[in-house]
Amino acid sequence: GPEPNASSTVILEGAELTADALNTGDGGRVIVWSDNYTNFAGSITALGSETGNGGFVETSSKLNLQAFGSVDASGGNDGGIWLLDPANVEIVSGSTNTEISGTNLFTPNATGAQIGAANIVSALEGGNNVYVTTQNSDVNEAGTITVSAAVSTANTSTRELVLFASEDIDVNADITATNSKLNITLRAQGDVTLGTNVDLTTLGGNLTV
Repeated sequence: GPEPNASSTVILEGAELTADALNTGDGGRVIVWSDNYTNFAGSITALGSETGNGGFVETSSKLNLQAFGSVDASGGNDGGIWLLDPANVEIVSGSTNTEISGTNLFTPNATGAQIGAANIVSALEGGNNVYVTTQNSDVNEAGTITVSAAVSTANTSTRELVLFASEDIDVNADITATNSKLNITLRAQGDVTLGTNVDLTTLGGNLTV
């Protein structure tokens, strides 16, 4: 929109953002954005009521996203959406690259966008759909998605995991549904590559490549 954008946005561990429905209605919308660097380590909820739909949560950056927080936008009627939208990004097993320095003015030390695999799993198991979409940035990052850590989810109803890359998708670890259907979409402007002995298990969900 027309609003000025932040260069950097940080939501520290322990911080909570909520846009929940109360007695009735759908979950709300929470959008966290930056032009250069977003560090999301807190929690965001956009819960729908028992008869409402889940809400929408976006944690994104035009360039560097460090996403290791928790999101729940589920609803009693239908699940919500968690959207993550950086440039090149890697799905990893731990938050090893989120350091910042400074007090009033700080400099991000993290390089290379990362999303925690456990955080994706937690969102799926909580009744949410997860979309990771990348963009071609202005600093020579074409928008590749790399899955370096396994995503194994025991969601109790059909959920969606969508990876949509402006360049390539490299899946180097398993994506597995263990309890209910998981619809997996791997869509790339470039190539989709599965590593040796990598398994995709949907338990009857749709697989789209």
